[in-house]
Amino acid sequence: MSESYENFYEGAKSPLEDKYGELFSGYKMKPERIGTYTHAAMANQIDQVSAKLREGMKTVEMSSFSAEIFETIPKQQFKQIGELAEVAGAEITAHTPFNPPVDLAGFDRNGQWSEQSRKEAVDRMGSMIDRLHDIKPDICITVHPTHLPSIEWGKEKGEEVKEKMDAVNRETGRTMPLERERRFNPRTGEVEIDTPEQLLEMRNNAYWKEQVRNIEDRQKEARKDFVEATETINSIAPKFTEYVKRIKRNEQLNEQENEDYIRKGKLLQEAEERINKSERDLEYVNSALVTTYDTAYRYDDDEKTHKILLKESEEYKKKWDDIDKLNRVIREEVKKGIMDPAKKELYIEKVGQANNLLLEGLQNSRPRIFESTEDFAKEKVSDSLSEIALDKFKKFGKRIENTPVIAVENVFPNWAFGRAEELKQLIDESRKKFVESAKNQGIDEDTAKKAASKIIGATWDIAHINMLRGKGFSKETVIEETKKIAPYTKKVHWGDNFGFAHTGLAPGMGNVPIKETLQALDKAGFSGAKILELHGLQQHGFKEPTMYPYGLESIGSPLYYPTMAEYWTKPLGHASELPGTYAGFFPVPNELGGTTKRKYIGD
Repeated sequence: MSESYENFYEGAKSPLEDKYGELFSGYKMKPERIGTYTHAAMANQIDQVSAKLREGMKTVEMSSFSAEIFETIPKQQFKQIGELAEVAGAEITAHTPFNPPVDLAGFDRNGQWSEQSRKEAVDRMGSMIDRLHDIKPDICITVHPTHLPSIEWGKEKGEEVKEKMDAVNRETGRTMPLERERRFNPRTGEVEIDTPEQLLEMRNNAYWKEQVRNIEDRQKEARKDFVEATETINSIAPKFTEYVKRIKRNEQLNEQENEDYIRKGKLLQEAEERINKSERDLEYVNSALVTTYDTAYRYDDDEKTHKILLKESEEYKKKWDDIDKLNRVIREEVKKGIMDPAKKELYIEKVGQANNLLLEGLQNSRPRIFESTEDFAKEKVSDSLSEIALDKFKKFGKRIENTPVIAVENVFPNWAFGRAEELKQLIDESRKKFVESAKNQGIDEDTAKKAASKIIGATWDIAHINMLRGKGFSKETVIEETKKIAPYTKKVHWGDNFGFAHTGLAPGMGNVPIKETLQALDKAGFSGAKILELHGLQQHGFKEPTMYPYGLESIGSPLYYPTMAEYWTKPLGHASELPGTYAGFFPVPNELGGTTKRKYIGD
């Protein structure tokens, strides 16, 4: 096929060429590839989408600030937005609520986790995806996985370090921070560093030892109470019984004997109370042992330990079968008025032996009660993602092209899944669970793998990952992070900042390596939407109805075809040379979809 001359002859060099623009990123793409987003605080989204299409946008991300706002969007609008996009030849993507997000890990706004919250999030996200499906069957939907911070990254002597790491108590669902500590060790005479990982290990060990020690102490106390009370009874009961018999015979006790009778009676009563307390303590110990043993079995991942716990559990059951038989005998004797202290003592002894068996197993166990927020959230979010994705795949006919794409976003580097490796692991785990569940429900493995790969992926925000630079990381790190996640990426969010805050500047106004990151994505075969996020300009005094010109300038887009014509780079600063265009920060002209009057330098 022959090519037109414009494709091989670019014309003479001119100051108006794209490379002269102050905002030009060095990366070129067609203007229709630039996407924008709707006003997230508005429920009338069809009006928002219409406004963006009138500006000339070909890719629009429908967004919603909160779940409450999303729930206010009439259901009819979703289908209407889809029809409008089809007529306009536009692509609609979506962003689910993000302040706070529908937390797929199951954390509430106070950072408290519960399985109930996770299930409610799954149901709510599923309902949102059903409605978004009306816009387009395979619409790409960005989701925030969770709203909790995870790891504070830093640099020390050129090495990457974790300054802070949040952890979760897997039993209670409560979170706690673990900060890198420097402490003086008198044994070595040096200042040593405890990393968050080391602190997590120490916290797990200390917590478990305390749990086991509390049970041991309670059992020792129960045993001590029983033994001492029994000794008291054995030592004074004969004399007290003699006093009782004399009183029944109406014999008069002298003053000293009467005082001794009263004193021994009180001592016997106290001894009986101590025996009753020891029995209650043993009941508590039994209950605590069963609960703690279950904790050890659930949270100790060592298979060898599991086998030991199971073996000791079987021995424990046998011992309790014998204890129950003895207890039935004691109860029958009590009914007949027979009190046999020897049997009672034997019962206490056997219970102690059985409990010691479990205590030995607990002492050898090292369950991870506390887990990093990242690891904990990975398990819970992957459960949620796989459940939602498989449910929609089945609901919409088990057809990949008819199922919405769920693209998990890297929110900030210090949040869970904020970096490429962690996000990649989450997606891999979610896809794995999707395939396993699909196979169990009769879907063949090959179909399940293709579906998982298509339906579950990433929204990669290059402005978010650039915030690593505020912690001392280089632009090369940002580029490498992008290369790592590129094969998983379904959608891109882009914008600019200086690495310290998510300021939402136009590309070229900060230090985000726009060209290198977008090229890395292209090289990996990425062809999805690129949503330009410029909230900073919108919020801080740049009151333009559209941010489109900044995107056009940053990608060196030509104003007209052929490519030898003027570009959207330098002309923004030379409006007097190009009638009908704008100087500096001004809106798109009417001819390109704008709605405001043209303005020139000097006006």
